[in-house]
This record gives sequence, C-alpha cells and structure tokens, in this order.
Amino acid sequence: MSEFRADLHCHSTCSDGTTSPIELVKMAVEKGLSGLSITDHDTLDAYKTAAPLAQELEIELIPGVEFSAMQGNVSIHLLAYAFPLESSILHDFCLKHKHRRQDRNREILKN
Repeated sequence: MSEFRADLHCHSTCSDGTTSPIELVKMAVEKGLSGLSITDHDTLDAYKTAAPLAQELEIELIPGVEFSAMQGNVSIHLLAYAFPLESSILHDFCLKHKHRRQDRNREILKN
C-alpha cells in the first residue's frame, strides 16, 4: 500500500492566498502529493477550476473551506472537509459570510 500524503490547509487567490487554484493543484502534483484540500476563507470558488484539473492529473481533491467564528470573545477558525461541493447549504453559508465580511470592511473604511 502506498503512502497517502496531502496538504489539507491551503488558500488560493479566491480568498487570501497568493497562488491560483490551478497552480495549487499543479504544485501538489509536482511535490508528489496524493491529495489536496483548498480551504479558502468563506468560499468554494477555487473548486470551479481546480476540480477538473485535479481529475485530469489524478490527484484527490478533498472539498474544504475555512470559516471565522467567535467562541465567547475569542476569534476561531473552523475548518470543514469532505462535503458535497454542490451543497446549497454550504454555498448559502459562504455567501452569508461574504456579505458579513463586506459589511465589516465598509464599517472599517468609514472609521
């Protein structure tokens, strides 16, 4: 049995990363990884371009996303994995977080 190696926490240019989803998949293959999860903040957009390439290059693409949340007065980051990419619940949740972040940014700019 071969060893399964994966990067399960990386960000693309779809959120706060500096590497495109396509480049992340190519880099994972070049590094000899068996799997990859792109855990962008509050968005699943990376999978639109990453999924077809991952399938072509035969690397397992594990759906992932990262959400910011509060536990009392402490900011935490919650990671979710291995969900159906077509989940309307997750897409709606991502959209809600995107709007919350846009509202927050507007308030910061006002100040």
